[in-house]
Amino acid sequence: MWKHWVNVALGLLVAVMPWLGLTANVHQWTMVVVGLAIAGVAASFVMENKGGGTSM
Repeated sequence: MWKHWVNVALGLLVAVMPWLGLTANVHQWTMVVVGLAIAGVAASFVMENKGGGTSM
């Protein structure tokens, strides 16, 4: 369940990034970190559900 909340928080971060007033370089690295975090959460979800079932 906590992974869903991580996805929500990361999605909101991506949504508000244009209004944070950061430089282009900071935006680039933030998007890399957010992307890796989302990929990590998704990979963890896949590893937990290797049996083929869905937990949603």
